[in-house]
Amino acid sequence: MYELTKRLSAAPYNVRYIEIWSEPDVDSALLGDPNNSYIGCWGDDTDPYYGGGKYGDMLAAVYPRIKQANSNAKVLVGGLLSYCNYNVTNGCANNIEKTYLKFFEGILRRSAGTNDGGNYLDGVNFTAYDFYYGVLGEYRNTMWGSTWNNNGPVVKEKVRFFKNRLQAYGINPSSKLLISSESTIVCYTNQTDCSGNLQTTLAYYIPQLFSTALSEGITTTVYYPLYTSADFGVSALLDNAQNPRPSYWAYYHASRILNNAVYQGEITNYPNLAKGYRFIDSQNRTLWVIWPLEYTAAATNITLPSVPSSVISYNGSVLPNTQTFDLQYPVYVYLP
Repeated sequence: MYELTKRLSAAPYNVRYIEIWSEPDVDSALLGDPNNSYIGCWGDDTDPYYGGGKYGDMLAAVYPRIKQANSNAKVLVGGLLSYCNYNVTNGCANNIEKTYLKFFEGILRRSAGTNDGGNYLDGVNFTAYDFYYGVLGEYRNTMWGSTWNNNGPVVKEKVRFFKNRLQAYGINPSSKLLISSESTIVCYTNQTDCSGNLQTTLAYYIPQLFSTALSEGITTTVYYPLYTSADFGVSALLDNAQNPRPSYWAYYHASRILNNAVYQGEITNYPNLAKGYRFIDSQNRTLWVIWPLEYTAAATNITLPSVPSSVISYNGSVLPNTQTFDLQYPVYVYLP
């Protein structure tokens, strides 16, 4: 790790963030042929902390050497799958699944129970997947008790869990990077028709994802994937011919509008009708990101606190500056 970090920290690579393995919190017995898997292998369903202690011991060994090679390098826990939440009723299917999330706590404890694992990581990164079941605008992750019309993207529940566990071990969450390294809506073609409203739903989802992540103080949120892949091709920003999908343009405008935005609070003006967040944008303007909770034929009518200076839809279209309007999809509202 010392030699690798030293090599990759220099030009032309200039690597600064080092993730140790991908989704290590999976038992190799679940992978079919673990020798050909790019995930897992640290999980252990015979251990009450699912093998996290051994992973923590590994971090304790490599962390000092990585820092010796590059004091500015950031060592990240390897993209935790964090499959299900044992605190959610029916979130995990059985007792073994309930130990999956204990992997992170095992890292913090380490195998000897020294509780100093937090000294050997600079950040916690994790995947945050929601799931599509065929209805426009709707997504959920039942394993985390998360739905589109309640708590929104699952990234909120996951980051709150990891903050809670850090605090339980005496670690200030703000002292660690919090990174959602893979976020999207997954659609399994063998379970759901992904050809209908999925692409529009993904475009609606992106402003919700990034504004929610900002509201929770996440350091970085990565949409995944850009291009098609075997598992997530239908959710990619580009199609098979590398043409932009609607989600690409939603991503483009979200990244432009929300860049350097500072979170101010949740929008609570329209209970049971709409959800959203308030920000101060990079030009010191009041910015609302708001969306309806239902996408039915009956549009959600809302009245803003004042006449907006501008209203922009999720796809960048400029809308009329009216104080009262039908909220049909996510919009960015600039208020005086």
